[in-house]
Amino acid sequence: MSTQIKGLESAAAEQPSKKSSPVDYISLMAGARPKLASLTGTGSDRSARADGTSAPRAEISTGFLIADGRNESGSKESGSEQKKAEFRFDASKFDDAKKAAFTEKRKMVIDAGASWCLNCRKMDNESWGEKGDPKVREELDKNYVFVKLDMDKHEELAKELGIKSVPAVFIGSVTKNAKGEYEFHPEKRLNDYRDSKSILAELQKKE
Repeated sequence: MSTQIKGLESAAAEQPSKKSSPVDYISLMAGARPKLASLTGTGSDRSARADGTSAPRAEISTGFLIADGRNESGSKESGSEQKKAEFRFDASKFDDAKKAAFTEKRKMVIDAGASWCLNCRKMDNESWGEKGDPKVREELDKNYVFVKLDMDKHEELAKELGIKSVPAVFIGSVTKNAKGEYEFHPEKRLNDYRDSKSILAELQKKE
């Protein structure tokens, strides 16, 4: 073995081992500020995970359960929370949502948004989610069927509802036609950002 290689081995042996330091979340988030995506959904719209990799913003959970009792991060809930989620659907199960609304004689709420929409994410957290008035979720669980619609993933349904901008919230009823098909009839449309107080007032209106 050459003198040069032996010298390298000696230097490596003397080098103290470095222990991995805990993740500095403040620095991590400061260095991962997302660029705003365009209206076509292009661009970087990602947030930092704890391991330093990036995750799509759509993966962020608001704690609001959808469809089968899973929250938006995919973790399974149980008990009373699961039961409440029976009337919360993703737009991919729109037919099931309409059937539930008709069968249970409930009104339907469709929350239309997109992953690139900042105000949509704000509503997810502050209007529908845990940061908002809990009475909103109580009213939904008691009297409504809630449908979460991503206009980019469900373009046909978005077109049918005439959605050209988001956020948009539709409140309406469901009927059953002669062919046995369930039809949603929008009775009210709320455009732009609405806080939980405004949403609750609309949900509690008796018409």
